Amino acid sequence: MILKNTCFATQILAYALFLNTICCFGSVGESDNKTPFCKSYISSTLDKENLIQEDTTPQLLLRQLLQLLDIEHGSTVQAINCAMQAHCIRKPGLERWDLGSLEQAKDTATKNKILQTIRQLGFVDAIPPTTVDVDYFLLFGARFQKMETRFEDFVQQYKAGTLRCNTIVLLGGIRSLPLQEVDFIRQKYPEFDSFLTRINTKSTELTETELWHFIWEIHATDAMKNEYQEGKQNLCFVHATDTNQSQNNRVTTNTTLEAWLSVYQPQGGKVHANVEKPYGIRMEKNLRCCLKQYCLASDEVLQFHISWNSSHADENTLLTVYMDEIARAFYQECVLKELL
Repeated sequence: MILKNTCFATQILAYALFLNTICCFGSVGESDNKTPFCKSYISSTLDKENLIQEDTTPQLLLRQLLQLLDIEHGSTVQAINCAMQAHCIRKPGLERWDLGSLEQAKDTATKNKILQTIRQLGFVDAIPPTTVDVDYFLLFGARFQKMETRFEDFVQQYKAGTLRCNTIVLLGGIRSLPLQEVDFIRQKYPEFDSFLTRINTKSTELTETELWHFIWEIHATDAMKNEYQEGKQNLCFVHATDTNQSQNNRVTTNTTLEAWLSVYQPQGGKVHANVEKPYGIRMEKNLRCCLKQYCLASDEVLQFHISWNSSHADENTLLTVYMDEIARAFYQECVLKELL
């Protein structure tokens, strides 16, 4: 067929070129020499929340932060990643709540400069919720108190009518609960023991996934329970079993996401999550990395859009926790941009 209207033909050609530009991972127009032509597109409201600049050099603020902490480092992405892996990542066998404090090692003026720099990097202040209408709402596992808070935030948005989602995804795994966590739940909720009896599980055998079942049971409204059900396939309790020796032989953010993708096989769509600072920045990069690998392995043309909100970081968050998160976020961004 011959296009007689040359203006229309030009528009068609321009549109085709536009599609060729956006059918890649990341923001519109983003490309690199290492990534082959991609048939899928992943975008995010946090696309611009980066520790690495567009020219692949580390943010100046990040280098200033390492100087304030007396951490020797080179100027390249690879050198800074090595420095943070060595000095900021918590050692194997330690959880975040086991980390010590850097506060005593710094004077007040230096500590304030460090916290201000961390704030400027985006790891402190809230990302307020907006009206959400998505295909998937992700709720990430953690210790009970954080899981409960994340779910309560979800319920508040649902009740306010500012949240609509087709499917709720509760990400959990085989992480067993420490005794003090079980004792805390038992003291707060007398019905906890009857829940254990119903599911025929001892408290010493309870996992993060079963904890999501308990939180759903006690906090989901009747309207939510009527709308979202496992039988309707719009309520997903993800049970990840792939463990990582360097992470205390338990599942990680990535392995729970991979379990969701491999079992439920979403075919693109809008994805939303609410994770408090400082963890939200890193976990959004985890999600983008996992979606990227999932899309690359698919024979289908997939498109995902990620939206995100985060509550303000707890005022008592330790500097060691901030630095652990920043180091992990930096590494995830390196992986996402294929810089290592």
